[in-house]
Amino acid sequence: MNEKILIIAPIPPPYHGVSMVTAMLLNSSEIKQRFEIFHVDTGGRRQTCEIQKFSVGNLVLTLTVYLKFIYLILKRTEIKIVYLCLSQTRIGCARDAVFLLCAKVFNKKVVMHLHGGGFRDYYDTENYFIKRLHRFLFSGKVFSIVLSDELKWIFRGLIPERNIFVVSNGAKDMQIVPWALKKTKESIQVLFLSNCAKTKGFFDVLFAVRSVVERHENVCFVFAGSWFLRSEEKQAIDYIEHSGLKHNVKLLGMVIGEEKRKLYMESDIFVLPSYNEGQPLCVLEAMSAGLPVIATDTGAIKGTIIEGEGGLIVKKKNPQDVAKALNYLLENEDVMKRMRTQNRDRYSVFFTEEIFIRNMTRVITEVLAR
Repeated sequence: MNEKILIIAPIPPPYHGVSMVTAMLLNSSEIKQRFEIFHVDTGGRRQTCEIQKFSVGNLVLTLTVYLKFIYLILKRTEIKIVYLCLSQTRIGCARDAVFLLCAKVFNKKVVMHLHGGGFRDYYDTENYFIKRLHRFLFSGKVFSIVLSDELKWIFRGLIPERNIFVVSNGAKDMQIVPWALKKTKESIQVLFLSNCAKTKGFFDVLFAVRSVVERHENVCFVFAGSWFLRSEEKQAIDYIEHSGLKHNVKLLGMVIGEEKRKLYMESDIFVLPSYNEGQPLCVLEAMSAGLPVIATDTGAIKGTIIEGEGGLIVKKKNPQDVAKALNYLLENEDVMKRMRTQNRDRYSVFFTEEIFIRNMTRVITEVLAR
């Protein structure tokens, strides 16, 4: 009989890194064969702009999630592991505390999967009593997963080193045909694919457009993703119109499935100068498509793309640095060619869906054996 695992995590929609990784786990034939999975969806099919708001709808969702969780814990007493995607905000961690406390009361092992790099920033700013609560909740049969060796420090002093596992994200392969077989285009396409928000570096890319197109008229910037704030969407549209950049900028909204794969393959450079990340799936997808990546040194990004080999690292909140990096790549085709090969090869070795599932299976199996 397969061991039973309870997964507490969102699934799409909305589409973001955590929900897509959860869907990857739930849809995996290997995971289904090895374990019996129960799932509590914390996403609630909300729009992206509703996720961080306090509302009656979100309150009802939270209560519904708690009730389903408690029902499963009580009814399925043979559940061995509670798998939780750990939050990195005060409200999110307060919600997670209920799951962790119930798991402790019912003597369940807990695997906390941290998909970002900001938990320690939240923890270090909390008061003495909240820190004590976290240390209590993280004690005992609690294990954690981080995205890279560089992020193990986040749980230092909170969880024993032997209980911290490293599992890099995996992403779908976006390559339709090898880069070398793509037809030569007259224009160059720069792609930003993520949630469109200031904290994702959206405006840093937008404000870099003018400096790039002044030197390279044939460059088109494509932004694809949902908006967190309507006010930022309006600000972006107004800026594009008043700056005379309508011919060089496209706002596509959210793209998924084959439309997203096609967009990656039509692009030449990927850019994500985000302020706070873990290991974004969009970066791994760009690597699979053979795109050079321009990003910031946050979370596990620097160790993912390898600066100078698969992409360039730029300063946060610095449109001028983004423009400088783009101009450098646009004026050095040999560098871009080398980066395409490097990223495609690195993706195939470390960041495929199959490798991710294999590593997650290994971690869950080891936790069950402890």
